[in-house]
Amino acid sequence: MIKQKCTYKRIIGFGIVLALLLALISLPFQKLAENGYDYKNVLNKAGMVASERKDSIDVLFLGDSEAWATFAPLQFFNEYGFTSYNCAFPGEWSYDSLAVLKKTLQYQNPSTVVLEANMLYSAPNVLKFNLFQYFPMFHYHGYYKILGQKHDSDKSKGAYINNQCNAYTGDTDYMSKKVKKKKFHGKNLEYLNKLLSYCKERNIQVIMVSSVSALNWTEGKHLGVQAWCDENDVTYIDYNEPENYDRLSFDWSTDTRDQGDHVNQSGSEKICSDLGKILVERYALSDHRQDEEYSNWQSLYNEKYTKG
Repeated sequence: MIKQKCTYKRIIGFGIVLALLLALISLPFQKLAENGYDYKNVLNKAGMVASERKDSIDVLFLGDSEAWATFAPLQFFNEYGFTSYNCAFPGEWSYDSLAVLKKTLQYQNPSTVVLEANMLYSAPNVLKFNLFQYFPMFHYHGYYKILGQKHDSDKSKGAYINNQCNAYTGDTDYMSKKVKKKKFHGKNLEYLNKLLSYCKERNIQVIMVSSVSALNWTEGKHLGVQAWCDENDVTYIDYNEPENYDRLSFDWSTDTRDQGDHVNQSGSEKICSDLGKILVERYALSDHRQDEEYSNWQSLYNEKYTKG
């Protein structure tokens, strides 16, 4: 029994010494946390924005694949004249959004940030995330392989607008169920609050938007986001809600690319036309369509949307 206790003590002691040693070795990697959890995508998006002319972007879009598939900067420019960049990527959550934002502000001075709310319900396991923070050396082992990588300007300004059509045939009353509000996943609330504070310090306006998604969105999620927005005086537009959804004349047979998860080009165009009008009216965004310095934006739009 005494030997067994000694063995346990040795194991525990070894574990403590090992943890302290790993934490010490990880110290040089702590600064890399500013590159986000999904650092490859964060650096990729930040690199794309850095290739744009300095201080030429008015609006930034942040979020996961729902935002990536929805917000079309070239369409916003063609219809309303303001410039924007889609900094979303699949799996992005508020920690990564904050990282992208901070890096982007090294090159741009946007007046408005638009957050797509679905990212608040997806995040790494809290235990896994805590281990990442304490022992970043294991997480960033591939960082130096991509350091200094060059990023070309993206012709779609960061967006992934897909014209594939795959209809949704399920329940279109997915928002009518009476449920309790759903809490944000993992540490999203903590980093969402930090993101909002960061924007307020820099006089950047924040607006929350939910794209149309029958497979991802629920009334419970809507209530959770609405409560946070009400508490923090943030405008929230949920295109799944009847009053907004009906205004779009959204059609599940033509406006989704993957059976109700993400919108396709047709769905994106409807949302962007409506949202662009709101952004211009509420936030007094500049119209650059007659400015020669932005002429390439119109050329890119014509190439993508009017070709053939």
